[in-house]
Amino acid sequence: MGKKKNPPRQEEARVHPDLKGFRIDVDELGRIRMNRTTEEMGRFLKDHLHQEEEQAGKDEEEEEREA
Repeated sequence: MGKKKNPPRQEEARVHPDLKGFRIDVDELGRIRMNRTTEEMGRFLKDHLHQEEEQAGKDEEEEEREA
């Protein structure tokens, strides 16, 4: 008799604390389902991407000064 295969374990991804519990799935018709609204996700991205862009700009300025 063959061995029974154990289903692969799903590990929780490391996420930003503000996104803890966020779920996104694609149903059988290809529709995206989320447990947060599009507006909430947009606000999160706007706030955090803006912060990353500012940090990237600071890093580039420091590199130019060092050169």
